[in-house]
Amino acid sequence: TTSADSTYADTMSNSSTSAEPVAWAASPFNRNDGDIILLSCDFIMFSLHKIILSISSPVFEDMLSIGSNETTSRDVERSEAGVPIVPVSEDSKILDTFLRLLYPVEKPSVTDLADIADVLEVGRKYQAVTVVRPMTAALHAHLTTDPFRVFAIACRFNMEDVARRGATELS
Repeated sequence: TTSADSTYADTMSNSSTSAEPVAWAASPFNRNDGDIILLSCDFIMFSLHKIILSISSPVFEDMLSIGSNETTSRDVERSEAGVPIVPVSEDSKILDTFLRLLYPVEKPSVTDLADIADVLEVGRKYQAVTVVRPMTAALHAHLTTDPFRVFAIACRFNMEDVARRGATELS
Protein backbone atom coordinates (compact mmCIF):
# COMPACT_ATOMS: atom_id res chain seq x y z
CA THR A 1 0.00 0.00 0.00
CA THR A 2 1.38 3.38 -0.94
CA SER A 3 1.27 6.31 1.45
CA ALA A 4 -1.41 7.86 -0.76
CA ASP A 5 -3.45 4.68 -0.40
CA SER A 6 -2.85 4.72 3.33
CA THR A 7 -3.98 8.34 3.61
CA TYR A 8 -7.02 7.58 1.49
CA ALA A 9 -7.81 4.55 3.62
CA ASP A 10 -7.46 6.62 6.81
CA THR A 11 -9.82 9.21 5.39
CA MET A 12 -12.30 6.56 4.27
CA SER A 13 -12.26 4.60 7.50
CA ASN A 14 -13.80 7.61 9.24
CA SER A 15 -16.87 7.43 7.00
CA SER A 16 -20.22 7.22 8.71
CA THR A 17 -21.46 4.42 6.42
CA SER A 18 -21.92 1.96 9.26
CA ALA A 19 -21.33 1.37 12.91
CA GLU A 20 -19.41 -1.75 11.87
CA PRO A 21 -15.64 -1.63 11.42
CA VAL A 22 -14.73 -0.93 7.82
CA ALA A 23 -11.63 -2.23 6.08
CA TRP A 24 -10.23 -1.87 2.59
CA ALA A 25 -10.09 -4.56 -0.05
CA ALA A 26 -6.74 -5.77 -1.34
CA SER A 27 -4.93 -4.07 -4.19
CA PRO A 28 -5.94 -2.86 -6.75
CA PHE A 29 -9.27 -2.14 -5.05
CA ASN A 30 -7.75 0.14 -2.43
CA ARG A 31 -6.47 2.82 -4.80
CA ASN A 32 -7.08 6.49 -4.13
CA ASP A 33 -8.20 7.30 -7.68
CA GLY A 34 -11.54 5.47 -7.56
CA ASP A 35 -14.71 7.43 -8.22
CA ILE A 36 -17.14 5.01 -6.55
CA ILE A 37 -16.90 2.67 -3.58
CA LEU A 38 -18.76 -0.62 -3.32
CA LEU A 39 -19.25 -1.70 0.27
CA SER A 40 -19.61 -5.48 0.66
CA CYS A 41 -22.09 -6.97 3.12
CA ASP A 42 -19.15 -7.81 5.40
CA PHE A 43 -18.05 -4.15 5.42
CA ILE A 44 -15.07 -4.27 3.07
CA MET A 45 -14.70 -1.20 0.86
CA PHE A 46 -13.73 -1.53 -2.81
CA SER A 47 -12.48 1.67 -4.45
CA LEU A 48 -13.51 1.31 -8.09
CA HIS A 49 -13.78 3.14 -11.37
CA LYS A 50 -17.22 3.82 -12.84
CA ILE A 51 -15.90 3.56 -16.40
CA ILE A 52 -14.62 0.00 -15.89
CA LEU A 53 -17.85 -1.07 -14.20
CA SER A 54 -19.94 0.56 -16.96
CA ILE A 55 -17.98 -1.01 -19.80
CA SER A 56 -18.04 -4.46 -18.17
CA SER A 57 -21.66 -4.60 -17.11
CA PRO A 58 -24.82 -3.18 -18.68
CA VAL A 59 -26.44 -3.32 -15.23
CA PHE A 60 -23.70 -1.13 -13.75
CA GLU A 61 -23.90 1.11 -16.81
CA ASP A 62 -27.63 1.64 -16.29
CA MET A 63 -27.29 1.96 -12.53
CA LEU A 64 -24.51 4.51 -12.79
CA SER A 65 -26.19 6.56 -15.53
CA ILE A 66 -29.60 6.51 -13.84
CA GLY A 67 -28.00 7.00 -10.46
CA SER A 68 -25.76 9.85 -11.57
CA ASN A 69 -28.25 12.29 -10.07
CA GLU A 70 -28.38 10.15 -6.95
CA THR A 71 -24.61 9.99 -6.64
CA THR A 72 -24.52 13.78 -6.65
CA SER A 73 -27.36 13.97 -4.12
CA ARG A 74 -26.69 14.86 -0.50
CA ASP A 75 -28.61 11.76 0.62
CA VAL A 76 -26.02 9.35 -0.79
CA GLU A 77 -23.48 8.14 1.73
CA ARG A 78 -20.05 9.50 0.89
CA SER A 79 -16.53 9.04 2.06
CA GLU A 80 -14.76 12.01 3.59
CA ALA A 81 -13.09 12.38 0.19
CA GLY A 82 -16.56 12.83 -1.35
CA VAL A 83 -16.68 9.48 -3.16
CA PRO A 84 -20.15 7.87 -3.23
CA ILE A 85 -20.43 4.64 -1.21
CA VAL A 86 -22.81 2.01 -2.59
CA PRO A 87 -23.66 -0.97 -0.36
CA VAL A 88 -24.02 -4.31 -2.19
CA SER A 89 -25.33 -7.66 -1.00
CA GLU A 90 -22.22 -9.67 -1.94
CA ASP A 91 -19.54 -10.62 0.56
CA SER A 92 -15.97 -9.43 0.04
CA LYS A 93 -14.57 -12.80 -1.08
CA ILE A 94 -17.05 -13.21 -3.94
CA LEU A 95 -17.03 -9.49 -4.81
CA ASP A 96 -13.23 -9.51 -5.00
CA THR A 97 -13.27 -12.49 -7.38
CA PHE A 98 -16.02 -10.91 -9.48
CA LEU A 99 -14.14 -7.60 -9.75
CA ARG A 100 -10.83 -9.30 -10.62
CA LEU A 101 -12.62 -10.93 -13.55
CA LEU A 102 -13.90 -7.49 -14.65
CA TYR A 103 -10.71 -5.49 -14.16
CA PRO A 104 -7.56 -5.66 -16.30
CA VAL A 105 -5.63 -7.57 -13.63
CA GLU A 106 -4.45 -11.15 -13.21
CA LYS A 107 -7.50 -13.39 -13.29
CA PRO A 108 -8.18 -15.55 -10.25
CA SER A 109 -8.40 -19.30 -10.45
CA VAL A 110 -11.80 -20.38 -9.15
CA THR A 111 -12.02 -24.14 -8.68
CA ASP A 112 -14.36 -24.66 -5.72
CA LEU A 113 -17.89 -25.41 -6.97
CA ALA A 114 -19.55 -23.29 -4.27
CA ASP A 115 -17.38 -20.31 -5.23
CA ILE A 116 -18.02 -20.92 -8.94
CA ALA A 117 -21.77 -20.88 -8.25
CA ASP A 118 -21.55 -17.72 -6.13
CA VAL A 119 -19.42 -15.81 -8.66
CA LEU A 120 -21.62 -17.07 -11.51
CA GLU A 121 -24.66 -15.73 -9.64
CA VAL A 122 -23.07 -12.29 -9.28
CA GLY A 123 -21.94 -12.32 -12.91
CA ARG A 124 -25.47 -13.09 -14.06
CA LYS A 125 -26.94 -10.50 -11.68
CA TYR A 126 -24.78 -7.78 -13.23
CA GLN A 127 -24.91 -9.33 -16.74
CA ALA A 128 -21.12 -9.41 -16.92
CA VAL A 129 -20.15 -11.80 -19.73
CA THR A 130 -16.46 -11.47 -18.80
CA VAL A 131 -17.43 -13.20 -15.55
CA VAL A 132 -20.14 -15.58 -16.73
CA ARG A 133 -18.03 -17.17 -19.48
CA PRO A 134 -15.05 -18.23 -17.34
CA MET A 135 -17.34 -19.39 -14.52
CA THR A 136 -19.34 -21.48 -16.99
CA ALA A 137 -16.07 -23.00 -18.23
CA ALA A 138 -15.03 -23.65 -14.62
CA LEU A 139 -18.37 -25.36 -14.03
CA HIS A 140 -17.80 -27.55 -17.12
CA ALA A 141 -14.44 -28.62 -15.69
CA HIS A 142 -16.31 -30.39 -12.86
CA LEU A 143 -18.67 -32.40 -15.09
CA THR A 144 -16.79 -35.67 -14.76
CA THR A 145 -15.74 -35.28 -11.11
CA ASP A 146 -18.98 -33.96 -9.59
CA PRO A 147 -21.78 -34.22 -12.15
CA PHE A 148 -24.58 -34.10 -9.57
CA ARG A 149 -23.50 -30.73 -8.13
CA VAL A 150 -22.83 -29.38 -11.63
CA PHE A 151 -26.31 -30.51 -12.65
CA ALA A 152 -27.83 -28.79 -9.58
CA ILE A 153 -25.95 -25.53 -10.19
CA ALA A 154 -26.83 -25.59 -13.88
CA CYS A 155 -30.51 -26.12 -13.05
CA ARG A 156 -30.39 -23.24 -10.55
CA PHE A 157 -29.20 -20.90 -13.31
CA ASN A 158 -31.33 -22.36 -16.13
CA MET A 159 -28.24 -23.52 -18.00
CA GLU A 160 -29.94 -26.30 -19.97
CA ASP A 161 -26.89 -27.46 -21.95
CA VAL A 162 -24.73 -27.81 -18.85
CA ALA A 163 -27.57 -29.50 -16.92
CA ARG A 164 -28.09 -31.95 -19.78
CA ARG A 165 -24.38 -32.80 -19.83
CA GLY A 166 -24.39 -33.24 -16.07
CA ALA A 167 -27.40 -35.56 -16.29
CA THR A 168 -25.64 -37.56 -19.01
CA GLU A 169 -22.59 -37.96 -16.73
CA LEU A 170 -24.87 -39.22 -13.96
CA SER A 171 -26.22 -42.09 -16.09
